[in-house]
Amino acid sequence: KEYWQKIEASNSCIGGCIWDWVDQAIYDPQEMKEGIYRIHTGYDYPGPHQGNFCSNGVIPPTREESAKLKEVKAAHQFVEITMPEFNREYGIATIEIKNKYNFTNLDEFDVVYDIVKNGYVIYTGRTPAPAATPNHSAKVWITTKKATNINKLLKNGDEVMLTVRLVHREAQVYAPAGHEVAMQQFEITPRGPLAKIKSNGAPLASTSSLHEYVIGNEMIQAKFDANTAQMTALAFNGKDIISEGFGFIYDNHRWIENDRFGNTENGLEAEGKIVVEEVNGNTVIKTVRRGSLCDTEINYTIYPQGIIDVEAKFVPKSGDLRRAGLVCGIDSTLNNVNYYALGPWENTVDRKDGVVVGRYSTTVDKMAAPYVKPQSSGSREELREVTFTNANGEGIKIETEGNVSFSALPYTDTDLMNANHYWEMEKRPYTVLHLDAWMRGIGNASCGYDVGTLPEYCVPNKELSYKLRISAVKK
Repeated sequence: KEYWQKIEASNSCIGGCIWDWVDQAIYDPQEMKEGIYRIHTGYDYPGPHQGNFCSNGVIPPTREESAKLKEVKAAHQFVEITMPEFNREYGIATIEIKNKYNFTNLDEFDVVYDIVKNGYVIYTGRTPAPAATPNHSAKVWITTKKATNINKLLKNGDEVMLTVRLVHREAQVYAPAGHEVAMQQFEITPRGPLAKIKSNGAPLASTSSLHEYVIGNEMIQAKFDANTAQMTALAFNGKDIISEGFGFIYDNHRWIENDRFGNTENGLEAEGKIVVEEVNGNTVIKTVRRGSLCDTEINYTIYPQGIIDVEAKFVPKSGDLRRAGLVCGIDSTLNNVNYYALGPWENTVDRKDGVVVGRYSTTVDKMAAPYVKPQSSGSREELREVTFTNANGEGIKIETEGNVSFSALPYTDTDLMNANHYWEMEKRPYTVLHLDAWMRGIGNASCGYDVGTLPEYCVPNKELSYKLRISAVKK
């Protein structure tokens, strides 16, 4: 106690940092046994200290695995796995494994590999790793012919990935047999574009007034504000999907405490432009919204059979944006999330080493990373498809074309910014869904001059776009 009082009295940066670090693990053990986590940290107590600072580290106070831990492990793994060649004719991947250990031969390990088609693991194989002494490489050949027909996959637009892992063959003092020490994923065939759709179903009816446009039939219904050009409602088979008035709109707010970026404004002009056209039996709503930070053009194509395509274009007016994407509020009962993207851990454009493309399941309540100090989190990069369903298995599916990252939380980024603890937060009556063409990397200038996010991970100051296809999921 006397030691920490002296540290406090010093009023130094080191004193504040140490205080923050030590206090991150203050909690009530009995409450934790009961599933109640009320974690406290340095900023809950008198200073001197620097707010949360060390609170959101690689290892959380609860000592659970974290996305940061997975990223650090992957970035520093002692085995480098590459695929210098893939023979399409014979379906054989040449995998080169470089040993970066100082005292370990790779023949102590096994190579485990998954062939992943459209996000599903369709074949798993295992073979002993070749011998390779420290600082040497060896090769292993993996055939995909048994599980795939490459030419057919390319024709159909199917995506195939090869995930290669190096695992312990036998149990170690620190880990069981099968413990993964290195991992890498490779693309065999790229995903194709979204399929073309022909109009089918009862004709769409549309009405307009000074205030709104309404388009739909029994399968799909949509409303747009005539002044702002923002979607205000979307329903499938009479079931509302969009939270009242909270349709797609540009958003630039992302709260990372050390980023010191608390501007919550999106910079959009008060009015937008909207044009409604009939094209090949479908209704196309073209919207434009100018802004001081980013201009947006969103075109909605509504198909009579109950499908809507959303083509969004973003034109940044600054190289310092936090996001180039859309946000909307969706029905909070659609709490079950099944996604086809990088996962299962949260990831960002500058933190992809510890995750692989696949299909994963979670809930909206579990998507946020439970940092001691709440912040924007839960994002998943390289989204291909996501469904949101209720307890009855009903909901929506969103398919993508282009680069899209997403997050779905019961809080806005402003809610996270203003909160000190997760256990104090109140959920919104809707789910906040972000769909970004780009979100700025997490790197920031918290520890000195000119050490901010690397340029390649900042939002590019150029036109960005993507396409979404939204349809109903039935029980």
